[in-house]
Amino acid sequence: AARNRGVSIARGKYIVYIDSDDEVSCGILQAITIAEKNKLEMVAFHSVKINEQGLSVDYRDLPYSADDVFSGIELQENHQFWFTGPVAYLYQREFLCFVNYPFAEGVLFEDSDYVVRHLYRAKRMGYICECGYKIHHNSQSTTHTISYKHLADYFLLGTRMLQFYRQLEDKATKFADS
Repeated sequence: AARNRGVSIARGKYIVYIDSDDEVSCGILQAITIAEKNKLEMVAFHSVKINEQGLSVDYRDLPYSADDVFSGIELQENHQFWFTGPVAYLYQREFLCFVNYPFAEGVLFEDSDYVVRHLYRAKRMGYICECGYKIHHNSQSTTHTISYKHLADYFLLGTRMLQFYRQLEDKATKFADS
């Protein structure tokens, strides 16, 4: 709910989501620069995962240069390891308002279908290999425990994603038949 409210009242040109136990790094500035230069709707950036001992491990890296422009669909189709969390992207606020797909509220894993939907709609994306986000691994976090609510919410959001992919299939079938 907080992220949805933040987007609704934001007035800046770009939005970055930050989890409470993580941090952004200087790569964010480069993401803004290439978003401006190439008129991008989204920019993915390199992320590192920092374990509980303070050691960092490369988390996601993609084979693009800062001047490459691609669609979100191309990213999903061509790269098996694209990052599904919303924290690894810079979003143009106007693009978020256009897509108008909020985070699910009142459930855990509320961001699991958010990135998929936005990548599907992004026609102009970029990537920077400079680290823009540091994920601090916490073995005690909500996402690392299992409960009935965890399972129920996980399946609820999985169902939302399945419905989305079925809608895409239906559109593709109708298009092919016409």
